[in-house]
Amino acid sequence: MIESRKAEMEEGGSSGKDDLLGILLESNISEKGRGLTTYEVAQECQLFYLAGSETTSSLLVWTLILLSKHSIWQERARNEVLQEFGKDGHPNFDGLNRLKILPMIINEVLRLYPPGYMLMRKVYTNVQLKELLIPAGTEIIIPLCVVHRDSSLWGEDSKDFNPKRFAESVSEATKGQPIYFPFSMGPRICVGKNFALLEAKLALTMILQRFSFELSPTYTHAPYAIMIIKPQHGANLVLSKLYTSSSDQISSETTSSLLAWTMILLAKHPIWQDFARTEVLLEFGKDGQPNFDGLNRLKTVTMILNEVLRLYPPVYMLMRKVNRDVQLKELLIPAGTEIIIPLCVLHQDSTLWGEDSKDFNPQRFANGVSNATKGQPIYFPFSMGPRICIGKNFTLLEAKLALTMILQRFSFQLSLTYTHAPYAIMITKPQRGANLVLSKLSS
Repeated sequence: MIESRKAEMEEGGSSGKDDLLGILLESNISEKGRGLTTYEVAQECQLFYLAGSETTSSLLVWTLILLSKHSIWQERARNEVLQEFGKDGHPNFDGLNRLKILPMIINEVLRLYPPGYMLMRKVYTNVQLKELLIPAGTEIIIPLCVVHRDSSLWGEDSKDFNPKRFAESVSEATKGQPIYFPFSMGPRICVGKNFALLEAKLALTMILQRFSFELSPTYTHAPYAIMIIKPQHGANLVLSKLYTSSSDQISSETTSSLLAWTMILLAKHPIWQDFARTEVLLEFGKDGQPNFDGLNRLKTVTMILNEVLRLYPPVYMLMRKVNRDVQLKELLIPAGTEIIIPLCVLHQDSTLWGEDSKDFNPQRFANGVSNATKGQPIYFPFSMGPRICIGKNFTLLEAKLALTMILQRFSFQLSLTYTHAPYAIMITKPQRGANLVLSKLSS
């Protein structure tokens, strides 16, 4: 490819300014035989590719791993990024250059895990270093990982992750000694150093704006080097999205909570699971696609969902503030009073729901919610009145669809490891999970 491109350029068929290969060959032609050989041109192209992509990706990977291990530095970096750009702002060149904590972190990562783990140099003339004579032709290897972690040079914490050592500058951290060169140094310093650092800062800034991250339990720390230092078994991280809107969070959490409790209760009460499955199969069959009209015709599934919402409403309490004085018979509620309505207590009150108020009995909703409540305001898993949840109908439809598809394909029962422990932090959830055993239904 190099020879054919060179021949084409020599014949005036193409310009050499379109890409790296063309620039190298054009320079070669102008040197009239004193330039790079074909082999050297190929080596330069490989080096640019390696230096331009592999080194940056290695730096990003190790930075994410170390920030996962040291969450306090992850928080410091994120706070700095959010102060500079906000959670939705687009990073820009000037802003990236104003970041102080992130460059400290990147410099420390490069100290511990430099992309190139060693430098190789060849001596072309005899060199005298004090009492040591290095003959011409000697190849010298500088093991960066050893130099960068030498406690006699970096102190007792030389093997620890401590970005604070770069708080002032690199020259201050090294005390002016030539002991830190992740991009080499002198006339042979990497020409892409500044671009690589800017690229890494940009990528990390955008990640920190959007995600928090921690090490996966499957992560194994095993650095290894084949040209570039990489984690041998991969960088297994768990990313969590930041700043999910409250409406999105409530929508997904309420539906997942409703489904979890429905499956737990149907696993505890298999007769109702069978009733629901029979209804689903009569409506859609084993392989039919559930549709809007069919889901609205399901009566038993609706009764079950209403009963689950009574016993385990996704939101366990409602809070309201009284904006003006309100008189309820002999009780005066002054303006500014905050009222808490504990749904779980109200929904299981035996004076309102009967002696079986704490039992799972979907039959109570056989003739609708208004009949089950006798017209009293005692059931509002989605609140009520003008403040009723606008996503109520969508949530119920979503839950019916998911439950229908599960009932078509599986039977399920409680695992022996299941422990019944409802708890509430905004949403009512099973504290130790919904441990179920699913069995695929016969074809």
